[in-house]
Amino acid sequence: MPATNCKISSILVCAKLVLASLSASLSFGQSTLELDEFNTAYLQYGETKDTQPDIAREAARRAYELGRELFGVESERSAMLAINYATLIEDETQSKEYLDEAVEVYQRVFGFGSEAIIDPLMRLGRTLNDRERLTLASQYYERALQLSRDHLGEDSSKAGNVELELASLSLRVGDLDQANARLERARSILSGYSDPGSQSGMTRIDLLTGEYFIARELYLEAIGPLLASLEKFVRFPGAAITLRNRISLIRAYENLNEQELATEHCLAIGITQRIREGENQRARVLYSYIRGA
Repeated sequence: MPATNCKISSILVCAKLVLASLSASLSFGQSTLELDEFNTAYLQYGETKDTQPDIAREAARRAYELGRELFGVESERSAMLAINYATLIEDETQSKEYLDEAVEVYQRVFGFGSEAIIDPLMRLGRTLNDRERLTLASQYYERALQLSRDHLGEDSSKAGNVELELASLSLRVGDLDQANARLERARSILSGYSDPGSQSGMTRIDLLTGEYFIARELYLEAIGPLLASLEKFVRFPGAAITLRNRISLIRAYENLNEQELATEHCLAIGITQRIREGENQRARVLYSYIRGA
């Protein structure tokens, strides 16, 4: 009898182990399936966010909901997914709810009002700026500016860089007085630093100052700062910001009836475009050759 009881106990133990193993396998299988679904949704969001916003919005929503399940509500990844979704929501009130949720997560991760949250707020502002959500972008940049002043000082390079971003936003919305004031503050701060980031900021200040003068129809005053910024940007002839710089110079020169000087920059843009098209053509020829090999 004791032997029989021992055998029954062994069978029960084995059964429990098998059930536990099945349960673990099921959980693992579910997680794997969710991860696959998440990856599919996230890839679709990435591929369509600039061309098919309706499809991208639905993909971003799925990625956000699956991400919360996979990574947890308090995860920095979940905050990033909330931002991706929010920037595609057309209703600004609803969009802000998701953005505020992301900021709350950042605050719990990095600490409420901490120095560490400044960079996430700046990334959020930059993302919204890229998505033409300028009012919301300025709100988060303002929060980043206040924290920069609180933790690092009013004359810190971080505060100077945030002032620069806010100056750019003010210029985009046509608030020229505010743009000029912020550009002057950013210049005053960043001119005291020699690190690459601050020097890059100074170059952007020159470009924005030139664009500010053009907006004021002060075309002669625009030439100096625009040439100063181009001197740095010309090292990257195919970059979008270099193209933007040359276009601003063309506008200024044409309004000053300096067609020859404007033509120089038109030709420079044309050469850059031809080189780029030539590179693309060579890439297509090479690709065709490889496929035929």
